[in-house]
Amino acid sequence: MQLKMYMMLLPALLCWPQTAPAEFQLKTDDRVVFFGDTVVHTQLFTKYVETFVRVRYPELKTRFFNSGQRNETAADGLARLERDLGPTSPTVVVVAFGLHDPGGKPLDEGRLAEFRKNITGIAEGIQKLGARTVLLTPPRPIVQQLRSMPAVNYVEVVGKYAQAIREVGESRQVPVVDWFRSSSELYQNNTPQPPRRRQGELLPKGLAHAVVAAQLLKHWQAEPIDVRITADWESETASVSSGRAKIKTRTEQELKLELTGVPLPWGVAGVKPQDLEAARWPGAELCRYVLQIDNVPESGVNLVLGGRKIALEREQLRHGVNIMGWPPIQVRNRTLRDMLTAITRKHRRWFEYRLAVRRGPPPEPELLEAFESSLRTFQLYEDGYAKLVMRLPKVFDVTLSFRVPPDETGADQVKQAED
Repeated sequence: MQLKMYMMLLPALLCWPQTAPAEFQLKTDDRVVFFGDTVVHTQLFTKYVETFVRVRYPELKTRFFNSGQRNETAADGLARLERDLGPTSPTVVVVAFGLHDPGGKPLDEGRLAEFRKNITGIAEGIQKLGARTVLLTPPRPIVQQLRSMPAVNYVEVVGKYAQAIREVGESRQVPVVDWFRSSSELYQNNTPQPPRRRQGELLPKGLAHAVVAAQLLKHWQAEPIDVRITADWESETASVSSGRAKIKTRTEQELKLELTGVPLPWGVAGVKPQDLEAARWPGAELCRYVLQIDNVPESGVNLVLGGRKIALEREQLRHGVNIMGWPPIQVRNRTLRDMLTAITRKHRRWFEYRLAVRRGPPPEPELLEAFESSLRTFQLYEDGYAKLVMRLPKVFDVTLSFRVPPDETGADQVKQAED
C-alpha cells in the first residue's frame, strides 16, 4: 500500500473556519433507540454514534438502546413497535428498514406500496409515543454475489424503497438521513469487496456504517472531536489542545512525544486506517486529530511501532498529519477498546431481554418466577453496563516514537504496517 494512501496531508484542518458552536440536539435525559433490521442489529453505526457522543460530550447522560432484529421488514417492525419501544420510554427513535423488504426480487409495486404504508405506520406510532423520529433510507446493498437477479437491478429496487422513505419523511414532516445516497457516493470511489458469506451479501461494510454515523451526528449538530498536537524537534517543546504533552526523549536521531489525558479518538472499529485519515469521507471533519512537528530532520522520520515502521516525510509533519487512524491511537488503544466492548455487551444484554420477551413466559407455572427474574436480570445488566460506559475514562495516554532513518536517502523506510 502506498504511503500517500496512508498519510494524508490536511492543511485545511489547520485553518478551520471559526464559527459559533451549534447546540447539540441530544440532551442528558434523552433515551435514543435504534429501531430497525440487520443494519441496526450488527451494532456498527449504532456503536459508532454512541462512542462519539461519549467522548465528545462526556458529561451527557443520554442513554442508547439497540433494538435491531436480523432480516426484518418494516411490517415486522410495525408489529413489534409497541412491545420493543414501550420498555425504553424513548425520546428519540432512529428507524432503519428497507434493505430486506424487496425480498431480493424485482420491483413489485404492490410490495413497495405496502412498505410505504408500514413505514408511515411506524412513524405515526413513534409520534404517538411523543418521541422525535429520524428515518434512515436503506444503504446501497452489496450485491456482487447475488444470483437471484442482476446486481444493478437490485440496487435500483432498493433505491425505490429509499425514495419511498424520503416521501414518507416529507409527508409526515419527519427528518430523513439518506444512507442510500451517501453509501452510493462512497462506493463510486471505494469498490466494496465481495462478501465471504452469502447471508451477508447485502450488508454494508464498516466504512459505510461510519458514513451514516457521521451523517446522523451532523443532523444532531455534533461538534467535532478536535485535538491539535504540536512539537518542535529542535527546541524540545510540545503542546496539545486538550490534555498534556511533553518531549520524553530527544536526540538528533530520535524523538519520543508523550501525550497524557488527551481525548479518545472516534472509535470506528473495523474501518481501515487510510479511510479514517482520508478527507474524502464525511466523518473526517468530525474527528480532527492533527499532529504537527517543526524542524524535523531533512531525511524525514519513521514512526516506530515495535519492530515495524511507518515512513513520514518532513513536509507532512510540518503541515500537519491526521493521526486518527494510527495504530497507537486506534488499534492499540486499550481505553478505547474497553469502551467499545462495554457498549457491545450492554446492547447484547438488551437483545437478550427483548428475545426473552418475544418468546414469552413458559407454560409451566413453576417456571414463571424464574422467567420474570431473568427479565429483570437482563435489565439490570443493561443498566449496569450503561453506568459502566459512563464511568469509563474518555481520555488516554500514549507515547509516539519517531526515529531518523540511517541515511538521507531513506533507503530503510518500509511501507506502513497494516493493523
